[in-house]
Amino acid sequence: MESTLDAQMPSSASSPTKTLVLVGGAWQYPATEDAYGVSIYRDILERAGGVESAKIGIFTTASSSAERAQENGELYVQDFQDLYDLYLKDEYPNAKIDVEWIPFEIENYDQVENDPALIEKIKSYTGFIFGGGDQSLITQAFFNEDSATGTRTETPILQAVRERYEAGAVVAGTSAGTSVQTGSPMITEGESYEALLNGSTSLIGSPPFVKDLYYNPLGGLGFFNYGLLDTHFSERGRQGRIVRLASDVGADLTFGVDENTALIVTQADRADVNLQVLGEGGVFISDLTAASVEQGDGYWSINGVKASYLTEGDQYNPLTKAATFMNKTLVVESGNLVSLPAIANVFSAIDPETGDWTDPREFTQTAISLIESQSVLTVGISEETQPIAYGVELSKTSETQGLSGLDSLGEERLSFANLDVAIAPLYTGRLPGTANEFIDLRPFVTQAVEASFITSSDALFNNLVGLYLVQDEQGTVVDLLTGKSLLPADAGYAAAAVRQSQASGLNFAAQGTAPAVELKGGDIYAPFLIANGTIEQVLNQDTADDPAVFFNFSDANPMGLDHIKPLGLNQFGFEDLVGGGDLDYNDAVLKVNLQVL
Repeated sequence: MESTLDAQMPSSASSPTKTLVLVGGAWQYPATEDAYGVSIYRDILERAGGVESAKIGIFTTASSSAERAQENGELYVQDFQDLYDLYLKDEYPNAKIDVEWIPFEIENYDQVENDPALIEKIKSYTGFIFGGGDQSLITQAFFNEDSATGTRTETPILQAVRERYEAGAVVAGTSAGTSVQTGSPMITEGESYEALLNGSTSLIGSPPFVKDLYYNPLGGLGFFNYGLLDTHFSERGRQGRIVRLASDVGADLTFGVDENTALIVTQADRADVNLQVLGEGGVFISDLTAASVEQGDGYWSINGVKASYLTEGDQYNPLTKAATFMNKTLVVESGNLVSLPAIANVFSAIDPETGDWTDPREFTQTAISLIESQSVLTVGISEETQPIAYGVELSKTSETQGLSGLDSLGEERLSFANLDVAIAPLYTGRLPGTANEFIDLRPFVTQAVEASFITSSDALFNNLVGLYLVQDEQGTVVDLLTGKSLLPADAGYAAAAVRQSQASGLNFAAQGTAPAVELKGGDIYAPFLIANGTIEQVLNQDTADDPAVFFNFSDANPMGLDHIKPLGLNQFGFEDLVGGGDLDYNDAVLKVNLQVL
Protein backbone atom coordinates (compact mmCIF):
# COMPACT_ATOMS: atom_id res chain seq x y z
CA MET A 1 0.00 0.00 0.00
CA GLU A 2 1.26 3.49 -0.84
CA SER A 3 1.61 5.69 2.23
CA THR A 4 0.10 9.18 2.40
CA LEU A 5 3.60 10.63 2.51
CA ASP A 6 4.67 8.71 -0.59
CA ALA A 7 1.57 9.85 -2.41
CA GLN A 8 2.36 13.50 -1.69
CA MET A 9 6.03 13.38 -2.67
CA PRO A 10 7.14 13.32 -6.32
CA SER A 11 9.35 10.43 -7.37
CA SER A 12 13.04 11.01 -7.97
CA ALA A 13 12.53 10.21 -11.63
CA SER A 14 9.81 12.81 -12.14
CA SER A 15 11.33 15.90 -10.54
CA PRO A 16 14.73 17.64 -10.29
CA THR A 17 16.59 17.68 -7.03
CA LYS A 18 15.85 20.66 -4.79
CA THR A 19 18.92 21.72 -2.82
CA LEU A 20 19.52 24.26 -0.06
CA VAL A 21 22.81 25.29 1.52
CA LEU A 22 22.00 27.08 4.79
CA VAL A 23 24.97 28.82 6.45
CA GLY A 24 24.71 30.01 10.05
CA GLY A 25 26.45 33.35 9.52
CA ALA A 26 30.04 34.58 10.04
CA TRP A 27 30.89 32.66 6.86
CA GLN A 28 34.64 32.93 6.35
CA TYR A 29 35.44 34.18 2.84
CA PRO A 30 38.15 32.61 0.65
CA ALA A 31 40.67 35.43 1.13
CA THR A 32 41.01 34.37 4.77
CA GLU A 33 42.04 30.92 3.54
CA ASP A 34 39.81 29.39 6.21
CA ALA A 35 39.39 25.80 5.04
CA TYR A 36 35.88 25.39 6.45
CA GLY A 37 34.57 28.55 4.83
CA VAL A 38 36.23 27.63 1.52
CA SER A 39 34.65 24.18 1.61
CA ILE A 40 31.19 25.77 1.74
CA TYR A 41 31.95 28.10 -1.19
CA ARG A 42 33.22 25.17 -3.23
CA ASP A 43 30.20 23.06 -2.33
CA ILE A 44 27.78 25.73 -3.56
CA LEU A 45 29.78 26.21 -6.73
CA GLU A 46 29.75 22.49 -7.52
CA ARG A 47 26.04 22.13 -6.82
CA ALA A 48 25.37 25.10 -9.12
CA GLY A 49 27.15 23.38 -12.02
CA GLY A 50 30.86 23.67 -11.34
CA VAL A 51 33.50 26.20 -12.36
CA GLU A 52 32.70 26.10 -16.05
CA SER A 53 28.89 25.85 -15.95
CA ALA A 54 27.66 27.59 -12.79
CA LYS A 55 25.90 30.93 -13.01
CA ILE A 56 25.26 32.31 -9.54
CA GLY A 57 23.15 35.32 -8.60
CA ILE A 58 23.72 37.21 -5.35
CA PHE A 59 20.81 38.74 -3.42
CA THR A 60 21.80 41.25 -0.74
CA THR A 61 18.23 42.38 -0.15
CA ALA A 62 18.71 41.96 3.62
CA SER A 63 21.07 44.98 3.63
CA SER A 64 19.70 48.14 5.19
CA SER A 65 20.33 50.49 2.24
CA ALA A 66 20.95 50.45 -1.50
CA GLU A 67 24.56 51.47 -0.98
CA ARG A 68 25.27 48.68 1.49
CA ALA A 69 23.44 46.17 -0.67
CA GLN A 70 25.67 46.95 -3.65
CA GLU A 71 28.82 46.93 -1.54
CA ASN A 72 27.92 43.56 -0.08
CA GLY A 73 27.02 42.17 -3.47
CA GLU A 74 30.38 43.22 -4.89
CA LEU A 75 32.12 41.54 -1.96
CA TYR A 76 30.48 38.22 -2.82
CA VAL A 77 31.55 38.58 -6.45
CA GLN A 78 35.10 39.18 -5.22
CA ASP A 79 34.86 36.17 -2.93
CA PHE A 80 34.31 33.87 -5.89
CA GLN A 81 37.12 35.54 -7.80
CA ASP A 82 39.39 34.87 -4.80
CA LEU A 83 38.13 31.30 -4.65
CA TYR A 84 39.16 30.85 -8.27
CA ASP A 85 42.53 32.55 -7.90
CA LEU A 86 43.53 30.72 -4.72
CA TYR A 87 42.07 27.26 -5.23
CA LEU A 88 40.83 26.58 -8.77
CA LYS A 89 43.02 28.43 -11.26
CA ASP A 90 45.60 25.68 -11.63
CA GLU A 91 42.94 23.12 -12.50
CA TYR A 92 40.89 25.48 -14.69
CA PRO A 93 43.45 27.97 -16.10
CA ASN A 94 41.12 29.47 -18.71
CA ALA A 95 37.85 29.49 -16.75
CA LYS A 96 35.90 32.37 -15.25
CA ILE A 97 33.35 31.83 -12.50
CA ASP A 98 30.09 33.48 -13.53
CA VAL A 99 28.83 35.29 -10.41
CA GLU A 100 26.97 38.60 -10.33
CA TRP A 101 25.02 40.77 -7.95
CA ILE A 102 21.28 41.04 -8.53
CA PRO A 103 20.23 44.69 -8.05
CA PHE A 104 17.05 43.96 -6.10
CA GLU A 105 17.26 45.77 -2.77
CA ILE A 106 15.25 47.59 -0.15
CA GLU A 107 15.20 50.95 -1.94
CA ASN A 108 14.22 49.78 -5.44
CA TYR A 109 12.29 46.52 -5.02
CA ASP A 110 8.86 48.07 -5.63
CA GLN A 111 10.15 49.65 -8.85
CA VAL A 112 11.78 46.55 -10.38
CA GLU A 113 9.76 43.62 -9.04
CA ASN A 114 7.91 43.41 -12.37
CA ASP A 115 10.89 44.22 -14.59
CA PRO A 116 10.79 41.58 -17.38
CA ALA A 117 14.51 41.90 -18.11
CA LEU A 118 15.42 41.27 -14.47
CA ILE A 119 13.01 38.37 -14.23
CA GLU A 120 14.46 36.76 -17.36
CA LYS A 121 17.98 37.16 -15.99
CA ILE A 122 16.94 35.47 -12.74
CA LYS A 123 15.59 32.55 -14.77
CA SER A 124 19.08 32.00 -16.22
CA TYR A 125 20.84 31.34 -12.89
CA THR A 126 21.85 27.89 -11.66
CA GLY A 127 22.32 29.06 -8.10
CA PHE A 128 21.43 31.89 -5.71
CA ILE A 129 23.03 33.19 -2.53
CA PHE A 130 21.08 35.33 -0.06
CA GLY A 131 23.35 37.52 2.08
CA GLY A 132 22.98 38.53 5.71
CA GLY A 133 21.35 41.51 7.38
CA ASP A 134 17.67 41.70 8.32
CA GLN A 135 15.46 38.86 7.09
CA SER A 136 12.39 41.08 7.42
CA LEU A 137 13.75 43.26 4.61
CA ILE A 138 13.89 40.18 2.37
CA THR A 139 10.26 39.23 2.97
CA GLN A 140 9.25 42.87 2.56
CA ALA A 141 10.83 42.93 -0.89
CA PHE A 142 9.92 39.43 -2.11
CA PHE A 143 6.27 39.55 -0.99
CA ASN A 144 3.43 42.03 -1.11
CA GLU A 145 2.45 41.78 2.56
CA ASP A 146 -0.71 43.14 4.16
CA SER A 147 -0.30 43.27 7.92
CA ALA A 148 -3.93 44.36 8.40
CA THR A 149 -5.35 41.21 6.82
CA GLY A 150 -2.42 38.94 7.67
CA THR A 151 -1.97 37.93 4.04
CA ARG A 152 0.63 38.27 1.31
CA THR A 153 1.33 37.36 -2.29
CA GLU A 154 4.58 36.47 -4.04
CA THR A 155 6.22 38.99 -6.33
CA PRO A 156 7.25 37.92 -9.85
CA ILE A 157 10.87 38.04 -8.66
CA LEU A 158 10.21 35.37 -6.02
CA GLN A 159 8.18 33.35 -8.47
CA ALA A 160 11.16 33.35 -10.83
CA VAL A 161 13.54 32.23 -8.05
CA ARG A 162 11.10 29.50 -7.02
CA GLU A 163 10.81 28.32 -10.64
CA ARG A 164 14.60 27.98 -10.85
CA TYR A 165 14.81 26.24 -7.45
CA GLU A 166 12.19 23.72 -8.47
CA ALA A 167 14.10 23.16 -11.70
CA GLY A 168 17.26 22.27 -9.77
CA ALA A 169 19.07 25.55 -9.04
CA VAL A 170 20.72 25.55 -5.62
CA VAL A 171 19.49 28.16 -3.12
CA ALA A 172 21.99 29.19 -0.44
CA GLY A 173 21.92 31.74 2.34
CA THR A 174 23.90 32.97 5.30
CA SER A 175 22.66 34.53 8.55
CA ALA A 176 19.45 36.41 7.62
CA GLY A 177 19.71 34.79 4.19
CA THR A 178 19.36 31.41 5.91
CA SER A 179 16.67 32.41 8.39
CA VAL A 180 14.47 33.64 5.54
CA GLN A 181 14.45 30.25 3.78
CA THR A 182 12.06 28.80 6.36
CA GLY A 183 8.36 28.23 5.98
CA SER A 184 6.13 29.48 8.79
CA PRO A 185 6.97 31.08 11.14
CA MET A 186 10.22 33.05 10.75
CA ILE A 187 12.23 34.39 13.70
CA THR A 188 12.89 38.09 13.27
CA GLU A 189 14.30 39.33 16.60
CA GLY A 190 15.11 38.44 20.19
CA GLU A 191 17.45 36.66 22.57
CA SER A 192 17.06 33.61 24.78
CA TYR A 193 16.52 35.08 28.25
CA GLU A 194 13.90 37.59 27.13
CA ALA A 195 12.18 34.91 25.05
CA LEU A 196 11.90 32.60 28.06
CA LEU A 197 10.75 35.40 30.32
CA ASN A 198 8.25 37.18 28.07
CA GLY A 199 7.31 34.74 25.32
CA SER A 200 6.97 35.56 21.64
CA THR A 201 5.21 38.31 19.70
CA SER A 202 3.72 37.85 16.24
CA LEU A 203 4.45 40.73 13.85
CA ILE A 204 4.29 41.04 10.08
CA GLY A 205 7.09 43.37 9.03
CA SER A 206 10.26 44.61 10.71
CA PRO A 207 10.30 44.38 14.52
CA PRO A 208 11.86 46.93 16.84
CA PHE A 209 15.56 46.44 17.59
CA VAL A 210 15.13 44.92 21.06
CA LYS A 211 15.90 41.69 22.92
CA ASP A 212 12.30 40.46 22.97
CA LEU A 213 11.33 37.57 20.71
CA TYR A 214 9.45 38.50 17.53
CA TYR A 215 8.41 36.34 14.60
CA ASN A 216 6.62 36.72 11.29
CA PRO A 217 3.63 34.34 11.37
CA LEU A 218 3.56 34.22 7.56
CA GLY A 219 7.07 32.79 7.54
CA GLY A 220 9.95 33.27 5.15
CA LEU A 221 10.43 32.25 1.51
CA GLY A 222 9.16 28.76 2.25
CA PHE A 223 11.99 26.68 0.77
CA PHE A 224 12.81 24.90 4.07
CA ASN A 225 9.73 23.20 5.50
CA TYR A 226 11.02 20.89 8.22
CA GLY A 227 10.93 23.10 11.30
CA LEU A 228 12.10 26.43 12.68
CA LEU A 229 15.44 27.81 11.50
CA ASP A 230 17.91 29.94 13.45
CA THR A 231 21.48 31.13 12.87
CA HIS A 232 24.60 32.26 14.80
CA PHE A 233 23.22 29.57 17.01
CA SER A 234 25.72 28.17 19.52
CA GLU A 235 27.80 31.34 19.45
CA ARG A 236 24.87 33.44 20.68
CA GLY A 237 23.22 30.89 22.96
CA ARG A 238 19.96 30.88 21.02
CA GLN A 239 18.65 27.54 22.31
CA GLY A 240 16.26 29.32 24.66
CA ARG A 241 14.66 31.54 22.05
CA ILE A 242 14.09 28.85 19.44
CA VAL A 243 12.64 26.38 21.96
CA ARG A 244 10.30 29.06 23.34
CA LEU A 245 9.07 30.00 19.87
CA ALA A 246 8.63 26.37 18.87
CA SER A 247 6.58 25.77 22.00
CA ASP A 248 4.47 28.89 21.44
CA VAL A 249 3.62 28.07 17.82
CA GLY A 250 3.37 24.28 18.16
CA ALA A 251 6.45 23.32 16.11
CA ASP A 252 8.05 19.94 16.83
CA LEU A 253 11.50 20.46 15.28
CA THR A 254 14.02 23.29 15.36
CA PHE A 255 17.36 23.64 13.57
CA GLY A 256 20.03 26.03 14.84
CA VAL A 257 23.00 26.45 12.49
CA ASP A 258 26.35 27.53 13.94
CA GLU A 259 28.62 30.13 12.39
CA ASN A 260 30.83 29.17 9.44
CA THR A 261 28.75 26.02 9.15
CA ALA A 262 26.25 24.84 6.54
CA LEU A 263 23.17 22.67 6.82
CA ILE A 264 22.85 21.15 3.35
CA VAL A 265 19.39 19.95 2.34
CA THR A 266 19.11 17.62 -0.63
CA GLN A 267 16.01 15.97 -2.11
CA ALA A 268 13.95 18.69 -0.38
CA ASP A 269 10.18 18.11 -0.30
CA ARG A 270 10.62 14.44 -1.11
CA ALA A 271 10.38 11.25 0.91
CA ASP A 272 14.15 10.71 0.57
CA VAL A 273 15.07 14.17 1.91
CA ASN A 274 18.50 14.33 3.56
CA LEU A 275 20.14 16.95 5.77
CA GLN A 276 23.93 17.00 6.14
CA VAL A 277 26.39 19.21 8.03
CA LEU A 278 29.47 20.84 6.51
CA GLY A 279 31.87 23.29 8.12
CA GLU A 280 33.41 24.43 11.36
CA GLY A 281 30.61 24.13 13.92
CA GLY A 282 27.46 22.09 14.03
CA VAL A 283 23.69 22.09 13.81
CA PHE A 284 21.70 21.97 17.06
CA ILE A 285 18.40 20.14 16.63
CA SER A 286 15.64 20.25 19.26
CA ASP A 287 12.72 17.83 19.16
CA LEU A 288 9.71 19.00 21.18
CA THR A 289 7.43 16.08 20.26
CA ALA A 290 7.25 14.78 23.84
CA ALA A 291 7.91 18.08 25.63
CA SER A 292 5.57 19.45 28.28
CA VAL A 293 5.10 23.08 29.29
CA GLU A 294 4.14 24.53 32.64
CA GLN A 295 3.19 28.06 33.62
CA GLY A 296 3.51 28.88 37.30
CA ASP A 297 3.55 32.27 39.01
CA GLY A 298 3.53 33.81 35.54
CA TYR A 299 6.76 32.10 34.53
CA TRP A 300 7.16 29.60 31.71
CA SER A 301 9.05 26.30 31.85
CA ILE A 302 9.49 23.25 29.65
CA ASN A 303 10.85 19.75 30.03
CA GLY A 304 11.14 16.68 27.83
CA VAL A 305 12.97 18.40 24.95
CA LYS A 306 15.31 16.04 23.09
CA ALA A 307 18.46 17.71 21.79
CA SER A 308 20.91 16.48 19.16
CA TYR A 309 24.05 18.15 17.87
CA LEU A 310 25.38 17.18 14.44
CA THR A 311 28.85 18.06 13.18
CA GLU A 312 30.59 17.76 9.82
CA GLY A 313 29.53 14.70 7.85
CA ASP A 314 26.57 13.80 10.06
CA GLN A 315 23.18 13.38 8.43
CA TYR A 316 19.58 13.78 9.58
CA ASN A 317 16.21 12.68 8.27
CA PRO A 318 13.61 15.25 9.40
CA LEU A 319 10.74 12.91 8.54
CA THR A 320 11.89 10.06 10.79
CA LYS A 321 13.81 12.36 13.17
CA ALA A 322 16.79 10.01 12.97
CA ALA A 323 20.45 11.03 12.87
CA THR A 324 23.23 9.15 11.12
CA PHE A 325 26.75 9.78 12.36
CA MET A 326 29.28 9.24 9.61
CA ASN A 327 32.72 7.85 10.48
CA LYS A 328 32.22 8.42 14.20
CA THR A 329 32.49 6.05 17.12
CA LEU A 330 30.85 6.06 20.55
CA VAL A 331 32.42 8.45 23.06
CA VAL A 332 34.36 6.87 25.91
CA GLU A 333 33.11 8.67 29.02
CA SER A 334 35.58 9.86 31.63
CA GLY A 335 35.87 12.26 34.52
CA ASN A 336 33.59 13.12 37.43
CA LEU A 337 30.97 10.44 38.12
CA VAL A 338 28.81 12.60 40.41
CA SER A 339 28.13 15.72 38.41
CA LEU A 340 29.70 18.59 36.54
CA PRO A 341 29.67 22.01 38.25
CA ALA A 342 26.89 24.42 37.38
CA ILE A 343 27.70 26.67 34.42
CA ALA A 344 26.92 30.39 34.53
CA ASN A 345 25.77 32.46 31.54
CA VAL A 346 24.39 29.44 29.69
CA PHE A 347 22.65 31.68 27.10
CA SER A 348 25.75 33.79 26.31
CA ALA A 349 24.27 37.15 27.30
CA ILE A 350 25.08 40.28 25.30
CA ASP A 351 27.56 42.67 26.90
CA PRO A 352 25.59 45.96 27.02
CA GLU A 353 28.74 48.04 26.60
CA THR A 354 30.40 46.25 23.69
CA GLY A 355 27.39 44.56 22.08
CA ASP A 356 29.37 41.30 21.98
CA TRP A 357 28.05 37.91 23.04
CA THR A 358 29.82 36.78 26.20
CA ASP A 359 30.90 33.17 26.78
CA PRO A 360 30.00 32.15 23.22
CA ARG A 361 28.96 28.50 22.71
CA GLU A 362 28.45 27.98 26.47
CA PHE A 363 25.22 25.97 26.11
CA THR A 364 26.61 23.69 23.40
CA GLN A 365 29.97 23.24 25.11
CA THR A 366 28.24 22.40 28.39
CA ALA A 367 26.27 19.68 26.59
CA ILE A 368 29.46 18.35 24.99
CA SER A 369 31.25 18.31 28.36
CA LEU A 370 28.39 16.29 29.81
CA ILE A 371 28.56 13.78 26.94
CA GLU A 372 32.31 13.34 27.45
CA SER A 373 32.01 12.86 31.22
CA GLN A 374 30.52 10.07 33.31
CA SER A 375 28.06 12.56 34.78
CA VAL A 376 24.39 11.98 34.13
CA LEU A 377 23.30 15.60 34.41
CA THR A 378 24.56 19.14 34.52
CA VAL A 379 23.08 22.58 34.89
CA GLY A 380 23.50 25.98 33.29
CA ILE A 381 22.14 29.24 34.68
CA SER A 382 21.33 32.50 32.93
CA GLU A 383 23.53 35.47 33.70
CA GLU A 384 20.37 37.58 33.81
CA THR A 385 18.58 37.39 37.16
CA GLN A 386 16.00 40.19 37.08
CA PRO A 387 13.22 39.57 37.74
CA ILE A 388 14.26 35.90 37.92
CA ALA A 389 17.09 33.64 36.81
CA TYR A 390 16.48 30.90 34.28
CA GLY A 391 18.26 27.58 34.36
CA VAL A 392 18.78 24.60 32.10
CA GLU A 393 19.10 20.96 33.11
CA LEU A 394 20.85 18.70 30.62
CA SER A 395 20.60 14.99 31.41
CA LYS A 396 21.47 11.69 29.82
CA THR A 397 18.98 8.88 29.36
CA SER A 398 19.24 5.37 27.97
CA GLU A 399 18.60 6.89 24.52
CA THR A 400 21.47 9.40 24.69
CA GLN A 401 24.42 8.81 22.39
CA GLY A 402 27.74 10.61 22.12
CA LEU A 403 29.96 10.06 19.10
CA SER A 404 33.37 11.33 18.08
CA GLY A 405 35.41 11.31 14.90
CA LEU A 406 37.73 13.32 12.66
CA ASP A 407 36.43 15.90 10.20
CA SER A 408 37.81 16.76 6.77
CA LEU A 409 40.70 18.70 8.35
CA GLY A 410 41.61 15.93 10.77
CA GLU A 411 40.09 17.78 13.74
CA GLU A 412 38.21 15.75 16.35
CA ARG A 413 34.49 16.54 16.31
CA LEU A 414 31.90 15.42 18.86
CA SER A 415 28.23 14.89 18.12
CA PHE A 416 25.38 13.70 20.29
CA ALA A 417 21.77 12.60 20.05
CA ASN A 418 18.79 12.54 22.42
CA LEU A 419 20.08 14.58 25.32
CA ASP A 420 17.22 15.59 27.61
CA VAL A 421 16.75 19.33 28.08
CA ALA A 422 14.59 21.09 30.67
CA ILE A 423 14.37 24.87 31.13
CA ALA A 424 12.78 26.57 34.13
CA PRO A 425 13.09 29.70 36.27
CA LEU A 426 14.85 29.64 39.65
CA TYR A 427 16.23 26.25 38.82
CA THR A 428 16.07 23.74 41.69
CA GLY A 429 17.63 20.78 39.96
CA ARG A 430 14.57 18.59 39.62
CA LEU A 431 11.61 19.87 37.64
CA PRO A 432 7.92 19.23 38.35
CA GLY A 433 6.60 16.08 36.76
CA THR A 434 9.30 13.60 37.81
CA ALA A 435 8.40 10.44 39.71
CA ASN A 436 9.81 11.75 42.99
CA GLU A 437 10.14 15.45 43.72
CA PHE A 438 13.27 16.78 45.40
CA ILE A 439 15.23 19.91 45.96
CA ASP A 440 18.23 18.55 44.07
CA LEU A 441 21.40 20.57 44.58
CA ARG A 442 23.85 18.01 43.18
CA PRO A 443 24.69 20.17 40.13
CA PHE A 444 25.91 22.91 42.53
CA VAL A 445 28.42 20.67 44.29
CA THR A 446 31.03 23.43 44.65
CA GLN A 447 28.57 26.20 45.52
CA ALA A 448 26.18 27.31 48.25
CA VAL A 449 22.49 27.91 47.70
CA GLU A 450 20.23 30.27 49.64
CA ALA A 451 16.71 28.95 50.17
CA SER A 452 13.62 30.78 51.37
CA PHE A 453 10.18 29.30 51.96
CA ILE A 454 6.52 30.28 51.78
CA THR A 455 3.77 27.98 53.05
CA SER A 456 -0.01 28.07 52.76
CA SER A 457 -2.88 25.78 53.71
CA ASP A 458 -6.57 25.19 53.04
CA ALA A 459 -6.82 22.46 55.70
CA LEU A 460 -8.52 22.40 59.09
CA PHE A 461 -5.53 20.54 60.54
CA ASN A 462 -2.61 22.34 62.12
CA ASN A 463 0.00 20.82 59.80
CA LEU A 464 3.77 21.16 59.68
CA VAL A 465 5.81 20.84 56.50
CA GLY A 466 9.52 20.65 55.86
CA LEU A 467 12.51 19.21 54.07
CA TYR A 468 15.03 16.59 55.15
CA LEU A 469 18.42 15.50 53.81
CA VAL A 470 18.45 12.29 51.76
CA GLN A 471 21.42 10.44 50.31
CA ASP A 472 20.00 9.50 46.92
CA GLU A 473 16.88 9.49 44.75
CA GLN A 474 15.64 6.36 46.53
CA GLY A 475 15.16 8.45 49.66
CA THR A 476 17.87 6.87 51.83
CA VAL A 477 18.15 8.79 55.10
CA VAL A 478 20.82 8.53 57.81
CA ASP A 479 19.41 8.21 61.33
CA LEU A 480 21.34 10.75 63.41
CA LEU A 481 20.85 8.63 66.58
CA THR A 482 22.11 5.29 65.28
CA GLY A 483 24.10 6.26 62.19
CA LYS A 484 22.16 3.64 60.20
CA SER A 485 20.95 4.25 56.65
CA LEU A 486 17.23 3.64 56.24
CA LEU A 487 15.08 3.25 53.15
CA PRO A 488 11.47 4.51 53.01
CA ALA A 489 10.05 1.04 53.73
CA ASP A 490 12.25 0.51 56.82
CA ALA A 491 10.97 0.81 60.39
CA GLY A 492 11.97 4.09 61.99
CA TYR A 493 12.19 5.95 58.67
CA ALA A 494 9.73 8.69 59.67
CA ALA A 495 11.55 9.49 62.90
CA ALA A 496 14.96 9.52 61.16
CA ALA A 497 13.67 11.87 58.45
CA VAL A 498 12.07 14.27 60.92
CA ARG A 499 15.23 14.23 63.05
CA GLN A 500 17.28 15.22 59.98
CA SER A 501 14.86 18.09 59.32
CA GLN A 502 15.04 19.26 62.92
CA ALA A 503 18.85 19.30 62.82
CA SER A 504 18.81 21.44 59.67
CA GLY A 505 16.04 23.79 60.82
CA LEU A 506 14.02 22.99 57.72
CA ASN A 507 10.49 22.61 59.14
CA PHE A 508 7.72 25.22 59.05
CA ALA A 509 4.14 25.77 60.08
CA ALA A 510 1.86 25.33 57.09
CA GLN A 511 0.92 28.99 56.91
CA GLY A 512 3.43 31.84 56.54
CA THR A 513 7.03 32.55 55.62
CA ALA A 514 10.40 31.46 56.99
CA PRO A 515 13.83 33.10 57.10
CA ALA A 516 16.31 32.28 54.35
CA VAL A 517 18.57 29.29 54.99
CA GLU A 518 21.91 28.57 53.32
CA LEU A 519 22.09 25.02 51.98
CA LYS A 520 25.14 23.13 50.85
CA GLY A 521 25.47 22.45 47.13
CA GLY A 522 25.67 18.75 46.29
CA ASP A 523 22.90 17.70 48.69
CA ILE A 524 19.38 16.43 48.02
CA TYR A 525 16.37 17.36 50.13
CA ALA A 526 12.95 15.72 50.11
CA PRO A 527 9.66 17.20 51.39
CA PHE A 528 7.45 15.81 54.18
CA LEU A 529 4.31 16.76 56.13
CA ILE A 530 3.32 16.06 59.74
CA ALA A 531 -0.49 15.94 59.83
CA ASN A 532 -2.02 17.87 62.75
CA GLY A 533 0.95 17.25 64.97
CA THR A 534 4.42 18.30 66.03
CA ILE A 535 8.02 17.16 65.72
CA GLU A 536 8.07 16.42 69.43
CA GLN A 537 5.16 13.99 69.05
CA VAL A 538 6.97 12.13 66.29
CA LEU A 539 10.26 11.89 68.20
CA ASN A 540 9.15 11.25 71.79
CA GLN A 541 8.88 7.79 73.34
CA ASP A 542 5.08 7.85 73.52
CA THR A 543 3.88 6.19 70.31
CA ALA A 544 0.21 6.50 71.25
CA ASP A 545 -0.05 10.11 70.11
CA ASP A 546 2.15 9.84 67.01
CA PRO A 547 0.69 11.87 64.13
CA ALA A 548 0.79 10.62 60.53
CA VAL A 549 3.89 11.66 58.57
CA PHE A 550 3.67 11.73 54.78
CA PHE A 551 6.51 11.61 52.23
CA ASN A 552 6.93 11.63 48.47
CA PHE A 553 7.92 7.95 48.72
CA SER A 554 4.86 5.71 48.71
CA ASP A 555 6.70 2.99 50.64
CA ALA A 556 6.97 5.34 53.62
CA ASN A 557 3.28 6.31 53.63
CA PRO A 558 0.27 4.59 55.23
CA MET A 559 -1.62 2.52 52.61
CA GLY A 560 1.19 3.22 50.13
CA LEU A 561 -0.51 6.33 48.74
CA ASP A 562 1.21 9.33 47.13
CA HIS A 563 0.65 12.33 49.39
CA ILE A 564 2.88 14.88 47.63
CA LYS A 565 2.54 16.32 44.11
CA PRO A 566 4.17 19.20 42.21
CA LEU A 567 1.78 22.12 41.85
CA GLY A 568 3.97 24.36 39.75
CA LEU A 569 7.41 25.84 39.72
CA ASN A 570 9.28 24.80 42.86
CA GLN A 571 6.03 24.10 44.73
CA PHE A 572 4.93 20.95 46.58
CA GLY A 573 1.30 20.23 47.38
CA PHE A 574 0.31 17.88 50.26
CA GLU A 575 -2.67 15.70 51.21
CA ASP A 576 -3.02 15.35 54.99
CA LEU A 577 -5.52 12.44 55.37
CA VAL A 578 -4.41 8.80 55.63
CA GLY A 579 -6.83 7.63 52.94
CA GLY A 580 -5.85 10.40 50.54
CA GLY A 581 -8.79 12.68 51.28
CA ASP A 582 -10.04 14.67 48.29
CA LEU A 583 -6.68 14.36 46.48
CA ASP A 584 -6.56 18.05 45.59
CA TYR A 585 -3.14 18.42 47.22
CA ASN A 586 -3.83 21.80 48.79
CA ASP A 587 -3.97 20.85 52.48
CA ALA A 588 -0.53 22.40 52.60
CA VAL A 589 1.63 24.02 49.95
CA LEU A 590 5.38 24.56 50.29
CA LYS A 591 7.02 26.96 47.86
CA VAL A 592 10.81 27.04 47.71
CA ASN A 593 12.81 29.93 46.26
CA LEU A 594 16.48 29.24 45.56
CA GLN A 595 19.37 31.49 44.67
CA VAL A 596 22.80 30.11 43.80
CA LEU A 597 25.44 32.08 45.73
